[in-house]
Amino acid sequence: MSNLPLTKHNYVLTYDGANFLRKYLNQEQQALLFQLLQILDVDHTEFCQKYAQSLNIAINDLSELCIKLNASEFSLLVDFPILTANSECMLELTYLYGLDILQYATQPCWSNRNFIIAIINNFEDLHGLSNRKFKPESKGLDSVTALGYIIQHATPEIIDESLAKLFLDLFESKWSQLSEEETSLLLQTFFATPAKEYVIQYLIVKQFVEDGFYRWQQNSLRKRLVAELMEQLKSVSLVANLINNRVWIILELFPRQWWSKMDFVTQILDLLLQMIKQGNLIPYVWLSFVAKAINHNLLMNNNELTKTVLSLHPKLREHLPVELLKDRNLVRWLAAYDYAAAEYLDFNNSTKDEIIELLSINGLVLQYLSSECRQDREIVNVAIHQNPLAFEFADLSLRDNDDFASKAIKLHLANYTYISERLKDSYELAYQTVATNGLAVQLLNDKFQQDCKIRELAAQNSYLTNLLI
Repeated sequence: MSNLPLTKHNYVLTYDGANFLRKYLNQEQQALLFQLLQILDVDHTEFCQKYAQSLNIAINDLSELCIKLNASEFSLLVDFPILTANSECMLELTYLYGLDILQYATQPCWSNRNFIIAIINNFEDLHGLSNRKFKPESKGLDSVTALGYIIQHATPEIIDESLAKLFLDLFESKWSQLSEEETSLLLQTFFATPAKEYVIQYLIVKQFVEDGFYRWQQNSLRKRLVAELMEQLKSVSLVANLINNRVWIILELFPRQWWSKMDFVTQILDLLLQMIKQGNLIPYVWLSFVAKAINHNLLMNNNELTKTVLSLHPKLREHLPVELLKDRNLVRWLAAYDYAAAEYLDFNNSTKDEIIELLSINGLVLQYLSSECRQDREIVNVAIHQNPLAFEFADLSLRDNDDFASKAIKLHLANYTYISERLKDSYELAYQTVATNGLAVQLLNDKFQQDCKIRELAAQNSYLTNLLI
């Protein structure tokens, strides 16, 4: 493969016109050219001599010959496939005359990745060159048509992500100039390449994210784009790629009816759960969107599916059908993750063993239990061992109990805040608490904080104490 220039071309090419013809034309083709010159009563020797200084002039003269024959400019090239199949030659002609020359390039050129990159890198300059070189009445390619022409003629297999990005970045400002039919054609062209998934992600980000979440709804071209995208988004791998790259708007682009299909809903939930397990943060607004988008009939008839939704975030219960929260088993399961869900439970019908089992999973459920349960030493003991801060919701009788309160404070220093006022006045408990952790001095009342023995003990048990009192 020839090494073609991949940067801006300077357009200053000086060649020997005759040598150029000899370089690219075989003897038969040269004979054909000379025959053409003879028909037009042009001396081929004089032709070569006259234009021996510049390829530019030589090619110009070929164009003039074609015009005399009432043919389109450069149509002569069709008779010389050795030129039209030679990427170097066609690139030289394109640098001299602009994008219109591309109409004569044949498949070997379009299979040459470097040829296409060179054209794309110089696209704007080449378009301007076309405008300067060709007469107004000539049927040249405008910039949009030319770019579409390149995309559609390039061999699909060579359009990878990097080449697709060159195309798309160049075409970004031109989408609005296309008809729906042209849009559809270009999309189908891109979707036939190995870069399909990259193209879809690029378009979604550019057309829907960077330009606002909802403006696309008012744009007929974007609606067409959505229609084309939906066919491609049936690919689980593509959806996974978009979600893994946090292109959350994709969730909103799915047709409403898809959220009624169990296999689709399951796939989306599995993808989101996998991301969460990997430590990725998913914006709650999109989790809530999923919870609301899923057809509620699916949830009503499938507790496991509902559990999967709630596994994304316990607060999603706020977006689920109220009827689901009447399911005792489901709410008990949810309360293990989110103690606030316990408010929907009727503990009057729960056995002590069932309550203890739930508290062993989430001790904070204690606040939703009856006063009788919160007085039960065994029940509260289970709760504070699962979550020491559950002590806050224990009955006052236990928060006023010397032994139980002392035990709770040892589990978590902050529990000193929740003991009874009587115990807060206990010098013995205050001294004992500071002996455990000097930082506890900041929780004591002013009287104990100023006590010399307590201050001394606190300093011994934490070098930070002097900074706090």
